[in-house]
Amino acid sequence: MVARKKSSRSKNGTFQLKIELLDIQPPIWRRIIVPDSLTLLELHAIIQGAMGWRDYHLHMFEIGERRFEVPEDDQPRSEEGCEDERRHKLKTVLGKATEFFYVYDFGDGWRHRVTIEADVTPVPERYLPFCVGGERACPPEDCGGAYSYPEFLDAVADPRHPEHLAMREWALGFEAESFNITQANALIQLVCALYRERGWGFDD
Repeated sequence: MVARKKSSRSKNGTFQLKIELLDIQPPIWRRIIVPDSLTLLELHAIIQGAMGWRDYHLHMFEIGERRFEVPEDDQPRSEEGCEDERRHKLKTVLGKATEFFYVYDFGDGWRHRVTIEADVTPVPERYLPFCVGGERACPPEDCGGAYSYPEFLDAVADPRHPEHLAMREWALGFEAESFNITQANALIQLVCALYRERGWGFDD
């Protein structure tokens, strides 16, 4: 008999989420603790900070058969076949789902699998949202997506590669194996503060 997992939602209304960038080896991932009352737009902001993206591009959530994004004209209505993520909270759209997908930059097509984990690491509420783990650096923006990323890494690592100097200069000293949890949490707080200042969420 397969044992049933304990609830992935803690008693104090938080989720532990693991975010994995798909089609990349070795894996690039982050583990975060978030309030379950977040809107999907607020979750987008937290993912951007935790991963190290710069919020330059469009994004979308895929949860079951439903899609969520911010309408391109920023009006309070949904695009055809897509729901407005500003109007939906994480705890109300998940249903029985244990994972969903987050897509960032429709050109490069970075797909992230978000898994709702069973074990919730205790974190004081005043620190939420919070990154509690991760591995490897987020790829640079506009480097071509998961299928071009290995070629980019080859160019950066190999001094004999014809594009080595250009890629090193363009990527500003990018280090693929680098991950700093303190920096991840600082970026989360920075992005959340920016969204709050602009009236995009995180109201007290």
